[in-house]
Amino acid sequence: MLSLAELSKIAGRTLLSPVPLAEMPGARSWKRALIVGEKEQPEAAEAARRLKSVSPALELDAARAQGRWLGLRDIRRRGYDVVCLLLTGERETRGNLLAVLSGAPALVAMGASGQWYCLEMPPFAPLEPRWWARAVLVFLLCALYLLVVEVLLLSDGVWKLLPMPPDLPDPGPAKERTVTLIVPVHNQRDLMDFCLPPLLAEAGGKHQVLVVDDASEDATAEHVRQTYPGVRVLRLEQNRGFAGAVRAGIAATNTPLFALINSDVQVRPGFLAALLPHFDREDVFAVCARIELPDGSGMETGNVAPAFSGILEPHHLPPTERGPILYAGGASSVFHHARCHALGGLDTIYHPFYWEDIDLGYRAWRRGWRSMFEPAASAPPCSTSAGLPSARPTETPTRTRPSSRTRSSSSGRTSATENC
Repeated sequence: MLSLAELSKIAGRTLLSPVPLAEMPGARSWKRALIVGEKEQPEAAEAARRLKSVSPALELDAARAQGRWLGLRDIRRRGYDVVCLLLTGERETRGNLLAVLSGAPALVAMGASGQWYCLEMPPFAPLEPRWWARAVLVFLLCALYLLVVEVLLLSDGVWKLLPMPPDLPDPGPAKERTVTLIVPVHNQRDLMDFCLPPLLAEAGGKHQVLVVDDASEDATAEHVRQTYPGVRVLRLEQNRGFAGAVRAGIAATNTPLFALINSDVQVRPGFLAALLPHFDREDVFAVCARIELPDGSGMETGNVAPAFSGILEPHHLPPTERGPILYAGGASSVFHHARCHALGGLDTIYHPFYWEDIDLGYRAWRRGWRSMFEPAASAPPCSTSAGLPSARPTETPTRTRPSSRTRSSSSGRTSATENC
């Protein structure tokens, strides 16, 4: 229940004057009234009786009917001549605010003792310091908003004008392009027997395969060296997370292109043959393969395309349509080495994993370099349900993001999908 002092505070500078109901200006000409409260309230019934005694033809409504408040728009549209506020029995602040903001020509209140009050709003005074202070504050906030927008637009323009390093080598003719296939791994020894054999077959004698062991504790590096002598192994003594492991792997390569391959995916034949021709275009930064469900029934990720309508609105390309995408995922994509270096590579701020490839793809687009989706190249993840080998790790279970990609991490998370 609100006191008169509290009502005055809600109403701002509303003035409350005790006046007999019959002596209120225009009381006998009122035709429609709104009582703020429940029709069943004793106070509401008493207020209705008194209002009817002054104006017998008065139509009465309640601001709350069947448990639901009328909206302020409805109250104003109905054009009430008077709004009556109950100062006793009414415990909801919303009703009092509706009364004050209703815009009715007359605003009255009935107190606990039956005393009536006439509520009058003071005239609008634009010359008061308080009004000017509020006006200046609104103006400054609008100016600050426009300034932020201008700075963002200017930053995009300046980014595109920045000079590029003069030594950005071309990856060369399609037949001469070489790729280093980088596989970051953490405590995934068993998955090496799933991932590496098809990767070595795809590399042949022309391309290289590099496994970056991110401080594994299950002898992953030793297993790869003994079982796959054709694979280079880079052993990190301290776990760096996905971005750190990839950066170390890129720094150890000298090929014009490199590929990022998750340890839980198995590239299909023709993987590189489908991806490399895209680099015939001068503005291609990266190309992403189709990452389908293990049984081939649909797409898992890889085809997220950008759309701009004032804001960035990503959408998915049809699974068989090649075209530009927002970013090339770090699970099965080929990147332009020199351009990645010019952009500063994957940012370690996202440690331990996720979102690094999205950030890198966005920065490439700002420089005018596009990422592409190639549905002819496929790299499904492992799955026991699809008849592929079971390589469930013995450590902590996988945590995947919406794109279902996986990462190595400093916290011991695996890079295998949950059903491996």
